[in-house]
Amino acid sequence: MVYISEYTLLWLLPIIFMIHRFEELIMMQEYVKDNFDDIVFKSPGKLIKRLRAISVMPANHYCATAFVEFATISLITFYTAETRRYNLFGAVSVFLFLHTFIHLTASIHLKKLTPGIITGLAIVIPYGFKIFMFLTTKETVNIGTILLNIIFILIVYPPFRNMMQMWGSKKR
Repeated sequence: MVYISEYTLLWLLPIIFMIHRFEELIMMQEYVKDNFDDIVFKSPGKLIKRLRAISVMPANHYCATAFVEFATISLITFYTAETRRYNLFGAVSVFLFLHTFIHLTASIHLKKLTPGIITGLAIVIPYGFKIFMFLTTKETVNIGTILLNIIFILIVYPPFRNMMQMWGSKKR
């Protein structure tokens, strides 16, 4: 097995996040435009409004959202690297890892590759397993606290995403 230092392993999270996000940024709008009818036909009703917004949203909206997410993940990584407190970092890692399964589920459901699936399977999932193995060796990591942080992320992220979506629609 290849040895990766703790510091490198931590700082791979924002890098891997951005590589994954670049795949989504580059492919998403065109993918939704080209496959809109098929996606709408196979998707639950509440996703249709969001898909419409994605298909007409300006590219700078996606970039602004990605920047804020990247900055947040980088700050969390910096905090973790400096303090050796891994719980919030673990929650973000779990969230990104689970996010890949949304791409996997969508690809299976639509019977097509979806934006984010390639980097998700090739980079995010292997990194997820590596970081989980690392985190489980740390005595400071508490599964309960990680779950609490995941709940916090699930509460905070949707309003953030909606706020960014509203901001993007006002800029049009």
